[in-house]
Amino acid sequence: MLKAVIPAQISGISEGLDFIEASLKQLKFNTKAVHEAMLLSEESMVHLMQNAPAESTVHIHIKKRNGLASISLSAPGPGLEADKVEFDLGIENDVLDRSVESAIRGILMKAYQDKIHYARKGRYNFMNITVGSPEKVLAVHTLWALMIATVLGLILRFAAPTGFLNILDTYVLVPIETLFIKFLMLVTAPAVFFSIISAVARYTSFSGPGRVGAKVFIGYALTSVAAVLIGTGLFSHLTPGVPGDLAEYVLQKGISANTDLFKTVLEIIPTNIIEPFLSTNTLQLIFVAIVCGIALGRMGDYSTALRNFSEAMDTLFTKIIEIIAKCVPLASFAATLSCLLNVKLRVLLSLLGMVGVLFAALLCISLVYVLIVLIFGRVNPFLFIRKCWPVIREAFITGSSVSAIPKTVRTCKNSLGISTRISSFSIPFGAIVNVDGNCIYLAIAGLFLARACGVDIFGTELISIMITVFILSIGAPMAPGSVNICLTVLLTQMGVSMGAISLIIGINALAEMLLAASNVVGDVAVSLAVAKSEGLLNTEVFNARPRKRISV
Repeated sequence: MLKAVIPAQISGISEGLDFIEASLKQLKFNTKAVHEAMLLSEESMVHLMQNAPAESTVHIHIKKRNGLASISLSAPGPGLEADKVEFDLGIENDVLDRSVESAIRGILMKAYQDKIHYARKGRYNFMNITVGSPEKVLAVHTLWALMIATVLGLILRFAAPTGFLNILDTYVLVPIETLFIKFLMLVTAPAVFFSIISAVARYTSFSGPGRVGAKVFIGYALTSVAAVLIGTGLFSHLTPGVPGDLAEYVLQKGISANTDLFKTVLEIIPTNIIEPFLSTNTLQLIFVAIVCGIALGRMGDYSTALRNFSEAMDTLFTKIIEIIAKCVPLASFAATLSCLLNVKLRVLLSLLGMVGVLFAALLCISLVYVLIVLIFGRVNPFLFIRKCWPVIREAFITGSSVSAIPKTVRTCKNSLGISTRISSFSIPFGAIVNVDGNCIYLAIAGLFLARACGVDIFGTELISIMITVFILSIGAPMAPGSVNICLTVLLTQMGVSMGAISLIIGINALAEMLLAASNVVGDVAVSLAVAKSEGLLNTEVFNARPRKRISV
């Protein structure tokens, strides 16, 4: 552990930052991680010093563990109000009105919510900053779990005795994946409910930034609709998998959903507000959440207490989802190994077929983005992709377009020439409303599992599924692993056994990385088109030859 003590005065900030920079470089963190840590540390020290008594000191402790570092800053003083601790995250205050600024600041703070935490112990205030990417560490662990499970599964399938495999699957693998699925089912209803309320209330309270906001929203809505149509259309045309192939495998998991789809559609309006939670009726749950969100967004000053409550509950369940997400590597290992030991070879080939459809759909939506940049932005789409590559890589590695928000905003300004008057609003807004990749994956994965379990989806049922996917793309919890939550909602509506999700837990973890990369390209493409239409695109910056390494 590395330690330092600095005076609790503004003059001590420089000394503290020098120590933090030297320590992190000694611990071999890259330049990006060091700069981000210094930014958050500087803001944290300012808050601590403003409340600290004269002649007091700030203690700095830095330690590294599991690829991440923790910076602990502590100083005596009266308690800070956690909800008043704000950071300069690049919001254009002169452009956005108060309601929009507040909403966007809330979104941006979620990008850092796993990076910085405030606590009070005794008479001391503590600011704890995480250096590195927890999402990246989780992704690496998940990839290792999948690779080990695949190799081990292939070896055991052909080398181990049947009795041993049955015992391993029944008493080790199935319990692990069953517990994981039950945890998902436990938080699904409240997580989706409060997430949708917060999202809808946030959007309906937007009174600005006027024409720009309208253009951004329409652009995101159209790309989301295109994504849903691409996902359902490609699956319906290519139809990977064999009907009923997984019925026996899924029934062994012992988790089922007793939902009549036709009845659900007809009874979308519940007789009381508690019923959707008790019956896990997803359409009723979404309907009630949307109504509450619209009403909350129109209540004006009277909505403050309820808005704070819904935001707090949204944050609570987002944190729970993050905790569950930490179990994804173990659940992916168990689910993948169990699948390899039990299912027939043609089922594995069907899974590959589903992945192939997903790649084709993501390619199609990428072509939509290219057309947006070419037709509405009237710039070189190949140069656009090249300059977006650092952000695409960031979103892919972390598996989250929300975590990539600060870097995306800087890339829009420094590399693409998009005015911050546009990107300060459109990028955070798009990170939660414009998740086209999620629309595609939910449609394909949901229809694949329904087909494999022998559940037929046709006509009006397919339309209701498409609507649900679109709504989930708007109100999905902003946390790693949220695709599992959304898929649970979708399977419940379709009347598909929850045991089916165990087949693709490992695929979900990998898919989130691809989806985040696709989502962030869509956000930037729409932002560029809107900037062009408003005369706020600096083509000289856009056309400037990119450096080999873009520093953002």
